[in-house]
Amino acid sequence: MTRAWRIAVGFAPLACALLACALLSAPLPSIAQERSGVPFRAGAPLRDGVPIYEHIRTHIDPATGRLREDAMVLPDEPTVRRFGRLRSGPGALEGLGTRHMQWDASEKTVRTVYLLEQIAGGNASAEPVLYELLRADDVVTFYSDALDYAASRITSAEPELHDLARRFATTAPDRGPVKFGIALLGAIGDPADRPIVQTLGLHDEFGLYAAEALAELAPEGQAALFEMARKVNGWGRIEAVTRMVYTSDPALRRWLLTEGFHNTVTPQYVAYQCATIADLAGALAEMPEGSKADVPLLVGAAELIQTLVRPGPAMGLGEYADAPQMAERFLRLVLKRRDSVSFYLAADALRQYVAALDAKETSGGAPSNDEGSPAMRAGSESPSSGTPTLPGTVTDRRLDAEELPQVNTVEWSPQQRQIVAELSNQIVSDRRWPRYVKHAIARDETDLDQAEEAAKKLGIRTYDLHVSQLAKGSTHPRRWEIALAAADGRQIQRLVEIADHTFESRLRRPRPETRRQSSSESRATAGRDDASSSAALEAVVRGVARFPGSGLGLIEPCLTDEDSRVRRAAVETLVQWGDPYLRSVSVRAALNEAARTEPDLALKARMVALLNLGARP
Repeated sequence: MTRAWRIAVGFAPLACALLACALLSAPLPSIAQERSGVPFRAGAPLRDGVPIYEHIRTHIDPATGRLREDAMVLPDEPTVRRFGRLRSGPGALEGLGTRHMQWDASEKTVRTVYLLEQIAGGNASAEPVLYELLRADDVVTFYSDALDYAASRITSAEPELHDLARRFATTAPDRGPVKFGIALLGAIGDPADRPIVQTLGLHDEFGLYAAEALAELAPEGQAALFEMARKVNGWGRIEAVTRMVYTSDPALRRWLLTEGFHNTVTPQYVAYQCATIADLAGALAEMPEGSKADVPLLVGAAELIQTLVRPGPAMGLGEYADAPQMAERFLRLVLKRRDSVSFYLAADALRQYVAALDAKETSGGAPSNDEGSPAMRAGSESPSSGTPTLPGTVTDRRLDAEELPQVNTVEWSPQQRQIVAELSNQIVSDRRWPRYVKHAIARDETDLDQAEEAAKKLGIRTYDLHVSQLAKGSTHPRRWEIALAAADGRQIQRLVEIADHTFESRLRRPRPETRRQSSSESRATAGRDDASSSAALEAVVRGVARFPGSGLGLIEPCLTDEDSRVRRAAVETLVQWGDPYLRSVSVRAALNEAARTEPDLALKARMVALLNLGARP
């Protein structure tokens, strides 16, 4: 047993009294008030549908151990949410809710505890009622309190509640009961339940519950969280990293400083955590200067610095105790290096940060709105060094004093601020940066978001650079997204022509006459090249949605592409284009063929709906 069942949980007398009254008075229809003593039967789900656990287990990529992209939409996802433009990412309710919201879910807490008591006593009729209560998928609002309260009232969770937890986690076709099953396993499970949690933890929707459970179930909790974090990219990674503690493990430490903070939500949620538990300042202090410096670690440090400087939803540079020493050491390490445009961005971020600190001190802590102040004036002299910056080097405004983290507990001495200002100015003022940035944009290995940000600061137009690389056959998804977002009505046709040539073999591939293979099977038979181009083709299909009719020759074959993401993107683009194109003979023929062979029932229904819209008089 773990969590509250292992630890005595104390409650205020008033809270216990209120809970007892609520439990005694809570009317629960269809539950026998006596304990029947009927043993539970393990195995069969309480409701028809594909068990989520089986959906995840059968869609794991054997090469990477990750969940395949085409399995990210869970079987219980309502059709309207699958295509909704405001659809939140998996795990967002838990991620945002536990960090930024407060709930009063006392009623559900009381009902859940009462039902758990009934189940623990052998009342078989309580389980379906609990299942229905959990199907609302608001488990995050009450599960923790419910487990704590239950631990104070139920002396033994074996075997009934343990079996219930496994049954919910492995056989439920609805995410709410699965989430509660994982949480219950974390509270009362044992190491044998770890594989169940690890499997479900491959989907970000279950990240919060899986991370908490693994921290309890695994003999080596830190290693289990590390394994989980490497296989997810969204809220699941954030939840796993958040629960890690200080580490001296060199592999984990390096991963946290180079990759661990990257996620599809925002790195700001875990940047401070990574910098502190992996000791960013210590890692930089251990690094030799010169050509032997660890470039990947320096790039990671540069990205962490940029993240920590920006005001965000979690702690930042203002709370990082070693910030002054870390900043100086980083700048000295990259002073003569131009291996990554992230060095330029980090130096510029630190320059703005210390300038804002100076402005805040000068104004006595009050925000400075003086446009002529050194902290705000682009192209001005540094207040510390007097070294002029290049005109036009920084085209966006600098950090104002009011944008510094509100809780700024780390004191920077005047000397520390001056050293950081001088070093960062030397780096940012290097006239070779425009050439380096253009060269970086021409390489697919580059972090294009970082390169784009540097180009913006340097006043470099990047559209033609991206088009040039795309014309050479680049299938970098982000490059396609950037180019299509920047294109206007006159430029889109050129991009469509490039896309048609780049993806020609895929677009012209014969389609099966019978029911299409699943995306995972078809990718396995199509080869690695097709798998790597799926995201790029999806980016193209989504990008042309702004230009009705442009790329129609791309959209039609994409309706029957082997990758469900591409097919879904093609349908969504047709939705945005509307009636004139839905009435097209060629579009209707393509939709008919696609609907006939589409294995995803929700996507098939969407295609049929478009056909019906196009058939209206």
